[in-house]
Amino acid sequence: MNERPKLFISHSSAEDELAQRVIADLRQRVGETFDILLDAVVLEGGQRWRDELWNWWSDCDVAVVVCSNGALQSRWVLIETSILMRRKRVNPGLAQI
Repeated sequence: MNERPKLFISHSSAEDELAQRVIADLRQRVGETFDILLDAVVLEGGQRWRDELWNWWSDCDVAVVVCSNGALQSRWVLIETSILMRRKRVNPGLAQI
């Protein structure tokens, strides 16, 4: 069985309304084509979420960074973006939107 490509969405948990609409629209448009890696959808309470995020950053085929006001102030979005940009330099095949 073929595995769908993985789409990682980086965002702030303190999103504004516009950012939430962008994420919802993106999920609706590509949800059948990609496995969407979005913390609010996939991660569960008590899960080792840091380990899971490292796996997502390492294994995703496409990354989207939602640059909302909250994201611009988020330490985690900065970390995620830095790691994804490093991956892009090492692996130009990683698509970033």
